[in-house]
Amino acid sequence: MAGDQSAGLGSAGSTDGHLAPLIAPLWSAAVAAARDETAEAVAIERHTLISAEADALDTAAQATAGAEAAEAQITSLAAESERLRTELAATLERAQAAEAAAIAARESAAAEITTERDRARTAEQARAAAEAIATTLREVVDTLHGRSRDDRDTD
Repeated sequence: MAGDQSAGLGSAGSTDGHLAPLIAPLWSAAVAAARDETAEAVAIERHTLISAEADALDTAAQATAGAEAAEAQITSLAAESERLRTELAATLERAQAAEAAAIAARESAAAEITTERDRARTAEQARAAAEAIATTLREVVDTLHGRSRDDRDTD
């Protein structure tokens, strides 16, 4: 390419022909410098892209590890939640059974209290009847003793 340019410069004129040997090396140096700059820019861009890719891969690896840890924690929490649900259900069943037993005990105690009240009322009525009978018998005995005394006194 530099050779083409120098040939083109040489054909432009006789004055230019004298400059061609001076311009050709400068032109070649400029093209080489541009090529070097382009290569350096490409190398810098490539290095930047490789660095960005490595950073992205590191970030993705960290995110994957974080997601796996979160999944493990979710699994653990789900198992704990299920254990607590089972324990709560068992506790609820025990509480309901205890409540049913307490209701049955209350009903049984109420029935016993009613029975005992009825027995006490019956006993009180029997006592009152016995007192009435005793009073009546005393009166009868007293009456009989009084007549027999009267009968003895008249004799």
